[in-house]
Amino acid sequence: MPPVSQSSLILVTGASGFLAVHVVKSLLRRGHRVRGTVRSAPKGEYLRDLFDPEFPGKFEYVIVKDIAQARAFDDAVKDVDGIAHTASPVVFSGPEDPPESLIKPAVAGTVGLLNSAQKFGSNVQRVVLTSSYAALLEPHDGPYEYSENDWNEYSIAEAYKAGPHAGVHKYRASKSLAERSFWNFISEQKPQFDGVSANPPFIYGPLLHEISSIDQLNLSTKLLWDKFAHELPEGELTAYAGNFIDVRDAAEVHADALEKAEAAGHRLVVSAGSVCHQDFCE
Repeated sequence: MPPVSQSSLILVTGASGFLAVHVVKSLLRRGHRVRGTVRSAPKGEYLRDLFDPEFPGKFEYVIVKDIAQARAFDDAVKDVDGIAHTASPVVFSGPEDPPESLIKPAVAGTVGLLNSAQKFGSNVQRVVLTSSYAALLEPHDGPYEYSENDWNEYSIAEAYKAGPHAGVHKYRASKSLAERSFWNFISEQKPQFDGVSANPPFIYGPLLHEISSIDQLNLSTKLLWDKFAHELPEGELTAYAGNFIDVRDAAEVHADALEKAEAAGHRLVVSAGSVCHQDFCE
C-alpha cells in the first residue's frame, strides 16, 4: 500500500519557492490536494491565483512567518497525509554572517516540523525532506562515485573553523546538518511516519514563483545569472559548472518519494548530468 494515496492532502512547506511551486503543481496534477505554507497572505494569494484556473479548490495556504519558531507548524500539519518539506534558507549568507545564520533556521525548521507532525499530524504517513548534493559532497582525491551513504562532514568542520568567512561551506553545512537532524529524529523518536530525502544538485528551469527582481531568483539561477551578466574570463566557458537537474524533474522526484512505498528510508541522489558554461550558452 502506498504511503500517500490519490486525493490525499499534502503539506508543502515554503510553497512560494522556486522548486516548491513545481512540487505543488506536480502533486495537483496527480490528483492530490495541497496545503502550502507561505510567509505572507499576498504570497498565498499569488499561488491560489496561479493554480485555481486548472485545479479549482485544490490548493489552500497557511501562513508560517518563521519556520525556526517553536511550534510554527502545529496547525499546518493537521489533517495532512504527507509532507514535502522544501522550506529552508537557500541563499549564501553575507560575508560577515556567522554559519549559524543558515544552520540554525535549517535545523530548527526541520526538527520543529517533525515535532509538529508527530504531535498534531495523526494522519501523516510520510515526510519528504528537500536536501541537496551539498549534504553528501565530501571531498575525495581522484575520481569518486557518490552514493546515499556519503555525508559532507568537511563543510561542517570548515564552517565552524572559518566562521563568517566560510563562504559556500556555510550553506553546505546547513544542508548536511538539517538532513542529519531529519534522519536522527526518525531513528530516535520512531514517529508514526517514515522519511525520504531528495538530494538534487543545482536546479534550473522555468520560473513559476512570484519574482519582481533578480534578487528573488533561486540560488542556482542567481549564480548562473551572475556568471553571464558579466564577461566570462577566457577559458571559463569550458570549465566544469557542476551537476544539474531540471526543476520539473526535481518536483517529480518529490511526488514519487511521497507515493512510492519502496522509497522509505532512502536518500534519493538525483542528477541529469554535469555541465560546463558552454552548455548553458548553447
